[in-house]
Amino acid sequence: MNDRDECLRLLTEFVQSGDIHQGATAAGMILGYLATLDGWDAQLTALDDLRRTLTSEFEQAGVSGSAEERHVAVEDALDQARETIAKKRSHPDPV
Repeated sequence: MNDRDECLRLLTEFVQSGDIHQGATAAGMILGYLATLDGWDAQLTALDDLRRTLTSEFEQAGVSGSAEERHVAVEDALDQARETIAKKRSHPDPV
């Protein structure tokens, strides 16, 4: 299993179970995965891919209730990460 698939698996397990430890593990895995990618554009693309794939899987599965709330929270977190990376790309820190 590659890093992307592992991220999706962990996110899916968190959304389905609500286990906060699973959510924390997923967050750490995503950070590690993004750190392996070369450049801002690759990181933005990876976050978009994770969000799109996760959304598609849960729409097909018809998640509801607290799982849907967790799914929305994960989407929001991925969006926030994407916005942060996009800002860094546009305004790099001075060296």
